[in-house]
Amino acid sequence: MFRRLRSSRGSSSSSSPSSASSSGVDATTAPSSPAASSPLIPPGRTRSAAAPAASTAAATSASPASGPSPSLPAHFSLSTTAPGTPDAAALAPPPVLPPNRAAVAPQQLPVKNPGPVPRTTTTATSQPPQPLVAAPKPFTVAIVGAGLVGSLSALYFARRGWHVNIYDSRQDPRLDAPSTSAPTGGRSINLALSFRGISALRDVGAHQGILDSVIPLKGRMLHLDNGALASHPYGQHGECINSVDRGFMNAHLLNDLDRHPRVTTHFEHDLVAADLASNRLTFRRRSAGVPGSDVVATSDLVVGADGAHSRLRQSLMRVERVDFEQHYIDHGYVELHMPPDETTGGYRMDQHHLHIWPKHSYMLIALPNPDNTFTLTLFMPWSRFEAIKTEDDLLALFRSSFPDALRLIGQERLVADYFANPKGSLISIKCNRYHHSSRAVLLGDAAHAMVPFFGQGMNCGLEDCLVLDAALSKHLGAPSAGPAADRPDPDALARALAEFSETRVPDAHAICDLAM
Repeated sequence: MFRRLRSSRGSSSSSSPSSASSSGVDATTAPSSPAASSPLIPPGRTRSAAAPAASTAAATSASPASGPSPSLPAHFSLSTTAPGTPDAAALAPPPVLPPNRAAVAPQQLPVKNPGPVPRTTTTATSQPPQPLVAAPKPFTVAIVGAGLVGSLSALYFARRGWHVNIYDSRQDPRLDAPSTSAPTGGRSINLALSFRGISALRDVGAHQGILDSVIPLKGRMLHLDNGALASHPYGQHGECINSVDRGFMNAHLLNDLDRHPRVTTHFEHDLVAADLASNRLTFRRRSAGVPGSDVVATSDLVVGADGAHSRLRQSLMRVERVDFEQHYIDHGYVELHMPPDETTGGYRMDQHHLHIWPKHSYMLIALPNPDNTFTLTLFMPWSRFEAIKTEDDLLALFRSSFPDALRLIGQERLVADYFANPKGSLISIKCNRYHHSSRAVLLGDAAHAMVPFFGQGMNCGLEDCLVLDAALSKHLGAPSAGPAADRPDPDALARALAEFSETRVPDAHAICDLAM
């Protein structure tokens, strides 16, 4: 029998693919048969065209149903492929090993020119395709207000891996304040940065660049009625506060946000409606003062950092029982400017003091700027502002109350600044609650505006960001620097915001009272 098999094999192995197809076997129409998987087809039997679809991998299975016949020699393989088309490869017999080669297990024979691999072919050992797991939706924060507190809070939230959008009704302030000494338009009291604010900046790495441009103030310099000066140090061990320009500091924080991949800023977006049940915010876009189309945004968390007249606070008071107190004091303010010395180009007064001209019901203060100028702020009751109607009225006040300041400022510059710059109001605001569930929170002046006489309004607002982050770390864990932070548990986030309110409200109320 083996002699006859070898004889038959010898004659078929010499046939070409074309002769194999001329033997009467139609590879495209022959019916399927169990014998089609055998390398030898008895007379009268045909091979199915589906045989190639079993693939060489299926032929290596150890199952007796698909393995070689027990009567075949060991060197016969169930996986053979001849050159040519896939149909011809399916009909070609296995090659004969030379006498000097040992028999190789069928599954180890090399495969030559296997042809195209059917896409749907699988084997007994293949694994089903794993379903694709969608990336978790990022946690989003919408901040209303891109001032100092809003910008700093965006850096804190982004550090947690959250995606932040920050909106402001103003034009980009960097267009008006590109340098460290840019004017603020007469609407901003110059700032004194102290330990509270520095700690909040340093914790998120935002202090670099700001502290390089501040001017340390080691104490107060009182300008007395008799022309004498009296220095009062802030401490005995070099303690100081730091004079910093608001416009420069805001621009520095916004530049940090521009470099952060998770933060997007939107200027000229004026908040007109806020639905805290769905955290749906509606903004009116403005361009060069011209109203434009409305923009609707939603987020997981809404942050109100939009100042003393916060619209987001008004929305929060509609959904929470908030005790709210607002008090205008009977004083206003106006900003003035002291230029550098005309001869030396340097400061006209000592630059390491906060200068104060104290009077009974009004006063003048001055803080240094990096360009050798001073920003002065005149605080007076509104009745005195209303009494100054002409240049002579203004000069008469300064000749009697601030004669040395008049000489240092100059009459012409004093008159120009006083009548050109707006007169600002001073307000104190208290709330007994800063949050709504896990959806919204107030920071800075939106939560606790205070008058400037204690010098802690900005510092307290910046510290809000640090205190809130500590509460978030307690209930949600430390900030994640990874590319895809886990979404916070809503209940844990609500507990963190509640703790922020509980701990921050009494502290803010105390500072508001001290500032009066």
